[in-house]
Amino acid sequence: MIAYPTEAVFGIGCLPNCDSALKKVIEIKKRNVNKGMILISHNSELFRKYVNFDEISNDDWLYMNKFWPGPYTFILPAKPELSFYIRGNHPTVAVRVTSHPLVKKLCEMENEPLISTSANLSSEEPCRTYEETVRRMGNFVDYVVCGTTLGYDKPSTIVDLKTKKILRN
Repeated sequence: MIAYPTEAVFGIGCLPNCDSALKKVIEIKKRNVNKGMILISHNSELFRKYVNFDEISNDDWLYMNKFWPGPYTFILPAKPELSFYIRGNHPTVAVRVTSHPLVKKLCEMENEPLISTSANLSSEEPCRTYEETVRRMGNFVDYVVCGTTLGYDKPSTIVDLKTKKILRN
């Protein structure tokens, strides 16, 4: 499990195919397992194993691609076999094509998306700097990637693709 900078805050995450690591992320954050977590990648094609692409129209792909890469997370239909630790108590999964160069590199190296949830305990403010992340989360993760956020003021906007409703702004 690693911590790394994203567009606005530091995130913690792991590869999405390891339930023991996913469970550890949830335990460290003291996060409600029913909430689910975000998958981020440098390329939407890497979501193919996790998202039911057949349920997404061409118009919806065009809509999402107006915002990607960037700080927009979309709620998409999940494949039924997707881990409960990722989707939570939902038939959907949250995904984002990141614009952060370090995260892009990490995903390219593994050829997988990363789990992304803010680096903090659920009741605390997210870490915004490398130093703060090392101090607050360093004992919980295997490695903190040295870098900076892209300076956005707030975490990604979350949009339900089906309804186009903004769930977090």
